[in-house]
Amino acid sequence: MDTSHDPRSQYLGNVAAYTIGHGELAGQIAAAPEIAAFLNELNYTALQIRADTTAGGKVALRYHLDRVAEPPAGGEEVHFVKLDKNEQIEMSNIQSAVLVSSIKQNAINTLYVLINKIYVPLLRQGDDADADAGDGPQKKQEGHALRDPLYALRAGLRRTIRKGGTNLKKFDFDPNQFRGVLEPLDEIGTWQDLENADKDEVTKENEKLRRTAEIISRHFQPLQKPFEDLPQAPLGSIVRYIDTIEDSLGNIWTDPDILPVYPAARMANTFRVISRAFGSRIEREFKESDVWQASFSDVRRKLNECMGICSKWRETMTHLTKISWKQKSKGGQDHQWKDPPYVDHYLQNIIGRMAEIFELRSQHDELLRLLTSEERDEMKVEGFFAPFRKINSFYTNEMLADTWKNARRQYERMLEPAEKAICQKLRKEVFTEQASTPTQRMREVQRWKGLMSKPSIQKECAQERENLVTEMIAEVKKMGDDFANRAGRGIKSIPGMEKPPQCQNVSPVISAIIWAR
Repeated sequence: MDTSHDPRSQYLGNVAAYTIGHGELAGQIAAAPEIAAFLNELNYTALQIRADTTAGGKVALRYHLDRVAEPPAGGEEVHFVKLDKNEQIEMSNIQSAVLVSSIKQNAINTLYVLINKIYVPLLRQGDDADADAGDGPQKKQEGHALRDPLYALRAGLRRTIRKGGTNLKKFDFDPNQFRGVLEPLDEIGTWQDLENADKDEVTKENEKLRRTAEIISRHFQPLQKPFEDLPQAPLGSIVRYIDTIEDSLGNIWTDPDILPVYPAARMANTFRVISRAFGSRIEREFKESDVWQASFSDVRRKLNECMGICSKWRETMTHLTKISWKQKSKGGQDHQWKDPPYVDHYLQNIIGRMAEIFELRSQHDELLRLLTSEERDEMKVEGFFAPFRKINSFYTNEMLADTWKNARRQYERMLEPAEKAICQKLRKEVFTEQASTPTQRMREVQRWKGLMSKPSIQKECAQERENLVTEMIAEVKKMGDDFANRAGRGIKSIPGMEKPPQCQNVSPVISAIIWAR
């Protein structure tokens, strides 16, 4: 029986195909007899569709009625569940009568995410509402009876995921499995869980692991509170955390009592989640204040603090994996970092984006100082940042790189009509003061270095810049000749001179030092 033209089958086929990432298979899925059986037979309440990639790179579809199997590594799945087995599935009710879900990574991880991110927050809202309504003790006790097992389940799932478990079967901890470590506190908690394992679970085989976990937990202990406080910590205090992080990770890597040694892949993941934790804190900071609207002094301070955090953490990772851990430890333990120096691309992107924002805000600040209020109104300077206000400037995912580039292009186009007027103002401010020396004009260039760094303005002022460089070269040569002529001469050898000769553009003290040398 061909049901591919049944709109219900087409709906499920499209949902399934795009969920597993193969939209081209929608028609094939819609025509499957299992789809018709699920839609039309009351005995079937669940349907799973798996997409497994074969050795030849082809996609093999597998259908399971009333049972669900965990997809293999690299495979995808989607499953449909009838909420009421006795209700007829029609096109008018299919969206409300059929639950659509999918297992990602593994069943344990998916269940934990659903409970932690969806159901616990929802049920807590209801619990809070009941408390506000003044329900009696019996209602509150019932709430606790439902809530406590849910929280216990969530905690148990999290412990299992931290240790690398993928199902409810008993398993041995594998330090090379860290898929469940998504933030620094997860890594710290993993070793605390192992250290505090129930006595009934401790055997001769895992007692050694428990002792190792105890040592690692002791080294991680100084990081517990800093990472707990990180989301609310002032930016200026965060950079001090990094020295503590470096000491703790260094101790874990080099401690000869930690056997087997802490795996390099696990350490790389620890670097990665710490980088994400810092990045998340920075994103939260600028989400609360508009980087394009706030005063430049406030934005400059925050950007400098954030770039200081990221740059120091990047330098720390590089130092550890390029220098410190490339050497053998004093105890002779062969635990060297054999991989290339660790580079976190997410952190690199955050640093690069902050540098771009700093450059743009610096240029804008100089523009406001350069132009009069009438000129700013005429050029509509306040609207120059409009393209950036439409996007989140701290989204650095490669998929959104074009969004940022488009915003920059729009900004440059809005600035183009004003650039000739800006160049004329810069010429007047920097290059046309005849009484000023080349050194003074160079200081003026530094004062407007943001605008002067724009390629278009550099091109427009190319002749003036070349003239200034020529004058600077001549002035440096003159100072050199002056120094050579006066060096080594005694004051008595200079007729009529009662004090050391005065050099140009330097203080009397520096002139005396030059003369004395």
